[in-house]
Order: sequence, then structure tokens, then C-alpha cells
Amino acid sequence: MNEFFQIGLIQFFQGRLDDAKKSVTKSLEVQESAEAFYLKGRINFAFGLWDEALQDYSESISIDGAWSADVYYYQAHLMEKLGWHQLAITSYQQAINLAPKSPQSAFCHHRKSIILSKLGFNEQTKSECDLMLSVSSTAPFYWWRGVIYARAGQSEQAIEMVSQAIEMNPGFVEAISDRAYYYTQINRYDLAVADCDSWVTLEPENPIAYNNRGCNLFHLEQCQLALKDFSKAIELSCDYSSAYRNRGKLLRHLGEPHLAEKDDQVWLGQVTSIERNYQGDWLSDISGSFESLL
Repeated sequence: MNEFFQIGLIQFFQGRLDDAKKSVTKSLEVQESAEAFYLKGRINFAFGLWDEALQDYSESISIDGAWSADVYYYQAHLMEKLGWHQLAITSYQQAINLAPKSPQSAFCHHRKSIILSKLGFNEQTKSECDLMLSVSSTAPFYWWRGVIYARAGQSEQAIEMVSQAIEMNPGFVEAISDRAYYYTQINRYDLAVADCDSWVTLEPENPIAYNNRGCNLFHLEQCQLALKDFSKAIELSCDYSSAYRNRGKLLRHLGEPHLAEKDDQVWLGQVTSIERNYQGDWLSDISGSFESLL
């Protein structure tokens, strides 16, 4: 590598992107290399110049397609962002082929599983998750494997996976909230309440945690505690329609139809902004999917 590339690399890691781009351009003028085109692609991506970045990654691969798995990984990442799913899968696999046992390989399997899940290829998704865990057994990967089991309706297996994630990281909120839901799915409301207790401890300002605990308490016929949780959820988020709906049902169950009617009027007339505020992806939908009483 010439000195311009070395300088550009340092500038890139220092966050001096304009200077880094000038240096790597000079490097390419002196000598074209796979490494320099790759670095230029990283810089262009950071600037939001995605077309230029893709061209740079392609140039890097055309010069030497085997020098590093990184170029395929970042090419795939960009293709995924652009919605080019099949091309992204191919590039992720190229990265895996070059370094099958590296930590980066596990991330590639993870990204492939996400894409395949979106495309509805369930068996292939499961296979990628298993390969991911065979390379790197981390709490987030166990959690994601649990999510895939849950989407297939396999709650027991989902519980096993997320329990492993929680054992590795006791403060893993997403895993705890999801396991609470999976327990609800198999009617283990007592265990669901225990996980919701942990969730409330970790996120005491999250109204979904209180609402979901209230749902499970209702199933356990602990109605006053459930009422308290629904009210707390409403206190934390006054436009949380699911909590109004649940409290209304509970009040009607307790023989308070007039109070129930007030809650019904609120939730029927509301836009449920709580889902936008607290639920940004499909997994959070799982966390909140038992928001209404059965």
C-alpha cells in the first residue's frame, strides 16, 4: 500500500472523511488496489453516496475477490438497505465462504436469516439461525433464534432459546418481554407475570410492561392488581388505547359498567399512538401482542 492509502485509512478512522476521500483518491491515481477501492466505498457510504459506494465495492472485488470478507459484507449490507434481497444474500454468502468461522460470519448468517424471514423462507431461516449459533453463541443470537421459533408457532422452543439469552444477559429487556409473551401463549400466566415483574424493574416508565402484566394478572384472577397495572399504564401514557380497552373489560367483569363505559369511549375514539412510540419493529409487536384481554 502506498502512503496516500495509509494516510487515508488513518483519516477515515479519525472521522475526517473529506480528507480521507482526497487521500484515497490520490492513492488510486498512483495504483489501483482492492483495498483502496474498498476504503473509498466505505467513505462514500458514510457520505450517503450509495451508488458510488456500490461501484467502489464492485471495483474492489473485480481486482481481487478473495482479499477480504469485509468488502462482501459491506456490499451486502448496502444491497440489503436498497431492498436488493437476493443480491444481498449472495454477497453475505460470499463473505461467509471467505471466513466461515469468523465472528463476522455469524453476523452474515444473522442478516441472511432476517432477509429470508422477511421473504417467508421459514426452513432456510431456521438453518441460517442454526449456522449463526454454531459460529457464535451470543445472547442476541439466542434471542433471535427464539424469535424465529415463535414465528413458527413453537413457543416451547422459543422459551428455551430466549431463556439462554437471559441467562447470558439478565438485563436483556427484549428477551425478557418476549419470554413473557411466549409463556402467555402456553397459558403459564404465573411465569409471564414473573417476567413482566423483571421488565417493569428494568423499564419502570414503559406502559406496555404494566399493561401486559395486567393482562396476565387478569388471567390469574388477580383483578385488583391487574386494575392497578392498567391504570399505571394509562398514567404513563394517556393515549394508550389498549390499556383503556383492557381496563374497561376488567371493570365490566368487576360489575362496574358505568366506569367501563368511560374507558370504552376513550379507546374507541383514540388513535393508538402508543404503538408508534414504543413499537418500532415486528419483534416489539410480539412484545405487545397480548395487549388486549382474551
